[in-house]
Amino acid sequence: MNCTHSIEGVKGSDWLIWPKPRQRRFVLAAVRHWRAKGFPYYRLTDSEIDREVAGLVVAHCDSLLRGTTIISSTTGLRLANFFHPQMWHVRCTKYCSPYDTFQDDAKLAAAIERALTIWPDRCGAGASCLRRILKSFSNTVGVSNFRPSAAKALISRYCAPGGRVLDFCAGYGGRLLGSMALNRSYLGIDCALEQVQGLRKMVRVLRHRFPYTATARIIHGAAEDEMRKLPSSAFDLVFSSPPYFNREKYSLDQGQSFLRYPDVDLWRRCFLGPLISESSRLLKEGGYLVINVHNRHEPLPRTVRQCAKPPLQLRRHLQMQLARLPYKRKSFSDAFKTEPILVFTKLVS
Repeated sequence: MNCTHSIEGVKGSDWLIWPKPRQRRFVLAAVRHWRAKGFPYYRLTDSEIDREVAGLVVAHCDSLLRGTTIISSTTGLRLANFFHPQMWHVRCTKYCSPYDTFQDDAKLAAAIERALTIWPDRCGAGASCLRRILKSFSNTVGVSNFRPSAAKALISRYCAPGGRVLDFCAGYGGRLLGSMALNRSYLGIDCALEQVQGLRKMVRVLRHRFPYTATARIIHGAAEDEMRKLPSSAFDLVFSSPPYFNREKYSLDQGQSFLRYPDVDLWRRCFLGPLISESSRLLKEGGYLVINVHNRHEPLPRTVRQCAKPPLQLRRHLQMQLARLPYKRKSFSDAFKTEPILVFTKLVS
């Protein structure tokens, strides 16, 4: 079992009927295989990139926005993640990163065995299953990218063609990619150098692959500083997903808000509050602020509403679906969890 096909091509249903000694030998061989190959980062060929772009271009925005629900779709997500391999190294609070778990032979073996068990119809030691299991196995939590298809649907709804979009925490490029699939101009800000490098590479590689030559610029810096340098009433839409205080430690760059403002009250007062007030200043009258916030641990939706002073007015409270992993579902009706997305408009004076 020393070839990629024999390791990454075995389905869980086949593995499950093998004798226990053969199962154990296979798992150990899979560990050796991945130790030699390295972490299963996304790897896309030019033709695969073209197919990902085409899929996002034809994604129908109206079908993704149903009432107050944003339907779960992973269209374009693999493409966005491809440009940010560093995301697998990020730690969430007390948990290990997926990369940490991968580096431990015993944990990697246990993760592969778990994948083969819970996904009998899939190749549990293959790259795709391994990425999925490593994001939520044992004491491991991985960060997630904003769904590009959801970003496209929201930008299409709240920013007219030719409009300008500001993303003050650009992150891993889900919103950038959604904007590139439309005739919009995007400006992203992020203080993490690796994110900025990945975003700029995304723009270079993809800008001429879309029907519109995407206009996008990325600023490296702390959002609460950089937003103050931008002219008032310059954007039709401010659309972002700020970090949830210190839950996700994206990098150790000193501009990171959890390092700059280590107390949660200070973080709200000096980071989240200024982002919202500056968004109000930067928006044109009639423009929109669309902000994705976490609803666990900290009462962020309520805090955002409190920070949004006139002329900002809450227009809609949306719920974005995120699929639960199959082994974390209590029932069929528990297939999705949701995160709130608050939509404010800047009133015309």
